Amino acid sequence: MFIAYHRQRRRIVTTMILATLVVLAGLIGQANWAVRLTDAFGAPGILAMLQTAATVLTLAFMAILMVLRFAPAQRQQCEIIAGTTLAFEFVNFGLAWLGAPFSSPLLAVCAFVVLALALDHVIYGRALDIFGLWRPLSGTENFTVEATPNAAWNAIVPRPDTVSTHWIGALTEVAATREPDVFLARYRLGDGTVLQKSLTILESEHPRHTRYHFETESDEDASRFGAGFYEVSLESAETGETQIRISCEYTALRIRTALLLWLDDWLGSEVDAIGAFIERRPDNSLHARLWGDVLRQA
Repeated sequence: MFIAYHRQRRRIVTTMILATLVVLAGLIGQANWAVRLTDAFGAPGILAMLQTAATVLTLAFMAILMVLRFAPAQRQQCEIIAGTTLAFEFVNFGLAWLGAPFSSPLLAVCAFVVLALALDHVIYGRALDIFGLWRPLSGTENFTVEATPNAAWNAIVPRPDTVSTHWIGALTEVAATREPDVFLARYRLGDGTVLQKSLTILESEHPRHTRYHFETESDEDASRFGAGFYEVSLESAETGETQIRISCEYTALRIRTALLLWLDDWLGSEVDAIGAFIERRPDNSLHARLWGDVLRQA
């Protein structure tokens, strides 16, 4: 099952930009590169460099698609490896300039691995958490489903009476509290843990519109799901379909989480999964690949 590659467009573009910089750095680092670039365009040296660059970029693009197809859980390694390769180029240039290049290929490989682990820890690990860096993240998606507004409402909006029809099968309970318009939603995750969120209803007009504030109540890493606002608008079309507009705003996320969600086009992937669930068709979203068992839980 192929994922929706267009939802990974930001990751693909980011990785390809880094790969292009790697190629440029490699060409610039070659001896007499300035002389070669001033030669006639048809010179064999220029053609060889262009062919090498095209080959490297083509292989990089194919590698990205293969990772997204067969190992979507490791998709962040696309930008990590590309960034590591670029950084390694500059490290190699610096050592060569100092007259102390890598003495063996094995040493170079070890240095590359260490650099990749360090970069991954800085970007997607907890290395930067000590600085307390947070940022908001928001998105809006519009799509159409072949269903009535009521059916779409029951699939999207978490309420005590929609637990069994919600698109996330891991939703096990939505319980009322002593406070008006405040509910506790519980989700059973794939690793056996239970996630609890408080939902504060700010606006509600069944089955046309709702807006609520969500906040994680029980999670060791609050930045994992964060807190923010979720809004759903539904409108009947003359064709019998329902036009849906979903907006989600995270008020504060760790930098690493915000970056990962942005590169994933997380809300776009979510509405792909929602649409597939409502229309009972195959789901090729990233959500389905990563959370398939969780989404299907009864």
